[in-house]
Amino acid sequence: MVKRLPEFSDEAKRMHNIVQGYIAFIDPWELKNKWVAVRLRDGGTDGTLYDSMEDAIRHQSDEFLCAYFSYLNCLNGITVKECEIWLDFVRKAYKAGFRLPDPSAQFGGSKSRLQPFMDVEQFDFRTGRDARTQR
Repeated sequence: MVKRLPEFSDEAKRMHNIVQGYIAFIDPWELKNKWVAVRLRDGGTDGTLYDSMEDAIRHQSDEFLCAYFSYLNCLNGITVKECEIWLDFVRKAYKAGFRLPDPSAQFGGSKSRLQPFMDVEQFDFRTGRDARTQR
């Protein structure tokens, strides 16, 4: 039996190549606090490394057209599978009406980017289910 390799989207492959390219050519101390705005439609970027998530969002025509990737915990690189999972997560979060939280918001960034945990009522509203009966 021949084992097939998983198929990944072109968007995930493109994001992977861009993220890995920055890791290969930019000093880690410079890169560790940078952000990249990755377009959801094609996995590309505008070629700019941003100092904060707020800066990355401010330079896009629409916040919900991009996923905002931070290098903070990814200086060793990421896999194509991780890119696929990340892009899928962001698409689903946007579709459900969420905004991506800004990790720096708790340290003086925009307080509007803080997103608390979803309570039971919010879960029920967003999913159309009754969480209290889900067991």
